[in-house]
Amino acid sequence: MENTLPNEVLAGIVRANLQAEGIGFEDGVFLPGSTDFGNVSQRVPSFWFMLQTHRAGINWHSRAVTDEAASDGAHAAMMQGAKVLAMSCIDLFLNREFAQLARDEFRRRQAST
Repeated sequence: MENTLPNEVLAGIVRANLQAEGIGFEDGVFLPGSTDFGNVSQRVPSFWFMLQTHRAGINWHSRAVTDEAASDGAHAAMMQGAKVLAMSCIDLFLNREFAQLARDEFRRRQAST
């Protein structure tokens, strides 16, 4: 598995759509490491974000997180996330300059690794 390659152009698009939905975006959070998503991000411009699907203070990979994943709040967060993803795709489709800028940044970052 490969490390995640960030893309600030895509981050800006997603940030704007999160804000349009009234969802906060925490700048500067980057979780480096080797993941399946890292593999994808090494091959195409990519960006990830997280939405709150459970109460704060619950440990990941626990039964409590599993239980809360089936809650109405988690479902609402996933629906918001799907809308943000769809809106971000539409932005890239309608504004080819965004897509080109994301590709250019991707190529620059690839070349520097």
